[in-house]
Amino acid sequence: ARDSVEAPRRLMHAPDLGPAPSVPNVDANIGRKDLRYDALVEAVRRQNWACAKRKKRKAPPVKRSTEDVESQSTAFSTSTGIQIAQIKKCCEFIDQTFGDGDGEISLPELEAAFRRMRRERAAVRLRERGRALGRRLAVLLRRRGHDCVSFVKCVDAG
Repeated sequence: ARDSVEAPRRLMHAPDLGPAPSVPNVDANIGRKDLRYDALVEAVRRQNWACAKRKKRKAPPVKRSTEDVESQSTAFSTSTGIQIAQIKKCCEFIDQTFGDGDGEISLPELEAAFRRMRRERAAVRLRERGRALGRRLAVLLRRRGHDCVSFVKCVDAG
């Protein structure tokens, strides 16, 4: 009987769950279009394509004076107001932390960076909420005439 092929069994009286839920939009709260996920993915693709094109050409390295390097590090991106040096530092961090340090940011590296950023934001909110609850508990203990040691003794005593 086990060797015969049977139709898959269905649960009796199980409600129909309907279609699968849609994936939430990660860009729902992002106002600026240039910071949305799709725009950043496209920018990384363009950067990787340009990097691959540069590698094929193998242009000789350009020597820059220290004045050029300093002026570039203090230069601001016109659209965002962020220093170019900060952007480079962020890209290096993403490449070193989430990738293999090859000087390019791949799509999986960018996705991992976004996931970590969202986890960190959630952790910050939880820490803030925990601090607020801790302060509230301390105020309630003071109103009842307890300090931390006496409160812990009361709780342990049952």
